[in-house]
Amino acid sequence: MMIAAVRVSPTGGNDNRAEDNSAGNGAIRLAGVTVPEGHCKWLIEQGIALSAERHLDRLISLIVDQSQIFAKSDGAFLYLRSNDKKSLVPTAGRLNSSTITYGGADSPAADPSIPELELFDRETGDPIFSDIVALAAMKEEPVLVADRADSEGLEIASVDCLAGIPGWKPKAIFAIPLRNNNDVVVGVLVLTDPGEGGVFSEDICQAIGIFSNQAGIALDNQILNRRLNDIGMALSAERNRDRLMERILLEAKSITNADGGTLYLRGKTERKRDGSGLHFNINSDGDQLKFARISARPRPAERTRRHALRLSLRRQRRYRPRQQGRHNFVRSSVLPHSRTEPGLSIRFVQ
Repeated sequence: MMIAAVRVSPTGGNDNRAEDNSAGNGAIRLAGVTVPEGHCKWLIEQGIALSAERHLDRLISLIVDQSQIFAKSDGAFLYLRSNDKKSLVPTAGRLNSSTITYGGADSPAADPSIPELELFDRETGDPIFSDIVALAAMKEEPVLVADRADSEGLEIASVDCLAGIPGWKPKAIFAIPLRNNNDVVVGVLVLTDPGEGGVFSEDICQAIGIFSNQAGIALDNQILNRRLNDIGMALSAERNRDRLMERILLEAKSITNADGGTLYLRGKTERKRDGSGLHFNINSDGDQLKFARISARPRPAERTRRHALRLSLRRQRRYRPRQQGRHNFVRSSVLPHSRTEPGLSIRFVQ
């Protein structure tokens, strides 16, 4: 499904469709849609390249550059979702008509003057649907504007600012959400002003939609890998126990997008026994941290595991257009440990 903010069919219409010379004579059904054979070959090649890339900056360049070349668009830009999931951060951009390049490997960072895009209203907390990029992110569906004159009141300021050029106003805009394995949007790819015919063809839109799914999964994996590496280095360097526990709780909350969490630390006397006494040390609800000491008793099956720490995270109901009031947040995992190196037990609860 695609959200069309224009007076044409959701895929851009067949009457003015520009034919892509790279497409073969045949057609192949891929990911539930029929794409030309040439496009299918390109998707397979890009899928292999995305999966093989282990460097985040090079992966960002690959996504932006290849989508721009394939769609023959004048501009290609990438927003990535912030750590708190409440905004989109401009990360990379390419604009052929003005030789603008930023973000990714071997390019300068995005201009700090380009603002982040808020996804929720600061006063009410409601999701924002009035902006084209925010609409794509919150509805988790591509948004196509074939002609900004017919955008029907949809705000396009989040695209106009990406080039950093006063007065730059692209005519045709295609905003595509990038989703991970859990269908959570990790970013939005924005393509502007295709060269051939000035219209994004149906075949191009379908192929870019499949490419965005591959790119979202690859991005999510590399973002998480980089973040875990940074967290591991920070935790290893921390020598203050209280700050270490605070960092463990806050980083775990941020990674899992939880609203609250509790960290339990087993006392010295209990470490020599069966682990029946876990003392509550630090609790977090929203942005507030609280310290106290409350004893807790684990289940009998857990007493022999010799955990020194337990981390419990809580998540409130979030806006989810596909699953109202539901989330994939009920699972538990235990990190490997030994008697000399206590492990961390993380329990995810509703």
